[in-house]
Formats: sequence, structure tokens, C-alpha cells
Amino acid sequence: MAFLTKSSLFGPLRFFEIYEEYDGARLFSCRDSSGHYFLCLWIGGSEQFDEYLTVSVSPRRLQSVRVGEVELRAAFAEAKDGQVIKLLISRDADVTKTEIVPVASLNAKLLPAAGEVLRLLPAAMLTQASTHKAAPASKQEILRDGTREMWNGNDPDLWLKALHRYWEFVKPSNLALEREMNQLDAETVKMMNPQAWYRFLLEKFFRWQYTAPNRYASTTKLLSSYAVNNELPVLHAIKKRLFASDKENIQQCLALASSIRGLGIAGASGLLAVLFPAHFGTVSQFAVKALAKIPELPERAVIAAMNPESLNLNEGTVLIRVMRRKAAELNRAFSTTEWTPRKVDMVLWTCAR
Repeated sequence: MAFLTKSSLFGPLRFFEIYEEYDGARLFSCRDSSGHYFLCLWIGGSEQFDEYLTVSVSPRRLQSVRVGEVELRAAFAEAKDGQVIKLLISRDADVTKTEIVPVASLNAKLLPAAGEVLRLLPAAMLTQASTHKAAPASKQEILRDGTREMWNGNDPDLWLKALHRYWEFVKPSNLALEREMNQLDAETVKMMNPQAWYRFLLEKFFRWQYTAPNRYASTTKLLSSYAVNNELPVLHAIKKRLFASDKENIQQCLALASSIRGLGIAGASGLLAVLFPAHFGTVSQFAVKALAKIPELPERAVIAAMNPESLNLNEGTVLIRVMRRKAAELNRAFSTTEWTPRKVDMVLWTCAR
């Protein structure tokens, strides 16, 4: 979607570059009709609105952010005029609300973590009007180009190297939790009482699934409503149904997991993937982007039509079915039982980074 919104303060805004996507654009730049640039950070949402922090940036400042000379946190916390704009956009873009917020009053938890930077190639110019994705570094481009060859070739060395490469992208601060989720004992989760299940989701799974601090804050706000409203038994009942469900019925399991407040289709698939890796993989934007590089897939037309940032239930089902089929194919080709949909999704995640 090239058009973002119309605002009485900004005028029409259109996407310029999208840097982070997860169930929608989360960190991106946009431009108004006069050619002024803005850096935008998604900080939460409701059924009616998406909420963003927006800061005006010069082309030079935006370039510095893109190449990593300026930390993402500093881009907002050190706004040149000492203020940012809080922008609320209705889901249908018919209503836009703006609020000027002094930097000094910002909740630091909403900002990117200290040290987080973009690592993009310099833009030749910052004046084009159409939406485009940020140019990848050369190594990432090479990995992306090799996806088709690896997928169709079934070379065990290539697949293992791609799987091992997954861990290269995990931040050191997230490594312990990543390993814990990778080795999760589903039976332990199955035996959790309502309070333990809630704490697991809040302190473990959501923190693993939503690594951006602002994304974690917004999604756990929805999750915490179970505790606030004394509805932990309701949340616990969903867990019981998940474990009792027919794992062959992808759509039913995905719908059930996504009924947990704070989880969309991508997040729901992540929960299924860590609980039941032999049956499910995570249907992230990265899986869509990697699979789009493989024209031989029977589902190629369906995948090409997907919006990677906002997958629906049917699309999530299709992607998991592709992962299941590939895992079975690899196990036959390599005479093993080691490959799972979860491992296939880990490989796809690296190929699209």
C-alpha cells in the first residue's frame, strides 16, 4: 500500500521505505506532498486505530539512520525540534488524529532498544515517490538469490548450512530465550496451571515472538487483559483445546491459537511451532518473501498475492502446508526424520533476511 493517510497536520502521506514489517509496517519512512520526510514507528493499536510515533527528518538525517550512523532510538529521542508527533490512523484510513508530544515526556519503553540500528546500503537519492523496500546488503542479496537453488536441489549440506545460519541472526541478548524455545518441552507446558500458562506466554513466548520492545508492550497489553479481568481460566481453556486438537487440521489449530489476545496469524503460528514443531512452522513475512523466490511451487500464485505483513487464516494455512510438504520431502531425500516444518521455517527466515 503506497498511501498511508491524509492528515490535517501533514497533508497526504505516502510510504517511502519500509524497514520492519510484522502484521503490517512497523518501522518505515514516508513523505508528504511537499517532499518532506518522516520516520515512523508503530507503538500499538486497537481494533479501530494504529498508533505511530512520527518524527520529521531531513534527507541527510534519514540517510544517516538508514546506514546505521544514527541509532533508531536516537532518531526519535533526539528529534531536532524536541518533539515528535503521535499519529493515530483508523484501520480504514478515514480518520486521523495527531498529537504533539515533547521528547522529554516520551515513554522510553516504546522506543527501539539502545544500540539498534539499520544496516542498509546508502540510497542514491531520497526523492523518489513510490514505495519500495530498503535495499539489502550484498550478502543478504546473495542468500536470497540462492533460495530457489537450495529449495529445488535438496542438497543436505546447503540445507544444514542454512539452518545453522539461523543462529547468526539471533541477537546475543535473545540467545538464551531462543534456545529455550527451540528446546521447549511441550509436556511441561501441557501440565501448566492457569497462572503458569499465563506467565509462560507473558514472560517467555511473547518476549520470544515480539523482540521489538514497543511490539512486546502493545501485544502483552492485550494479553494481560486476561489477568486484569480475572479470565485466566478462559486462557487456560484455549491451551487445553490446543493440546487436544487434531494437529493435522492446520486451519482449526491456527484459528484456535489466534484467538489468544495479542496474537495474529503470524504470532499464532509461532506458538504452534514452538509447541508442536513436528506439525507447524512460523508463517512470518520472511517465509512469504523467501517462498516468493520459488516459481516452481504449486502455490506460487497464491503466495505472490499475499501481503507479507498481514496474513490471513487461509494464507497461513497454505504456508504451513508448504512447510509440512517440504519437511517430508527432505526426510525422504536424506533418509532421516530430523526435518520438521519448524526447521523449514527457520531456513526460510534466514533466506529472506
